[in-house]
Amino acid sequence: MINNYVKHGYIAKPVKKKYQRRQVARLIAITTLKTVFSIQEISTTLNMLHKEADSRELYDDFVDYMNGSKLEVAPIISTACQTVKLYQKTLSLIQVPNEEEENLELRA
Repeated sequence: MINNYVKHGYIAKPVKKKYQRRQVARLIAITTLKTVFSIQEISTTLNMLHKEADSRELYDDFVDYMNGSKLEVAPIISTACQTVKLYQKTLSLIQVPNEEEENLELRA
């Protein structure tokens, strides 16, 4: 997976097989966001954001917003994080009824 991201240019090549913090941060963002966005959309957005702010600030804003400790971030970061959270919430709502159905089947 990571090799494909490097191959397609979504993550910079490692130096002597070691990834730098910026690359790891980008990988974390991609991994988190890919459940709801395409890799191309994520990469384009990250590249656009990188023109406006440095990687460390963007990553800190992303993590802080996901953790709920900072709400004043770039609108695209907050909206993307909200989308991921809503997706996860939706999945949790879907899984609860399935678990209840399984429990009922086991009792029968």
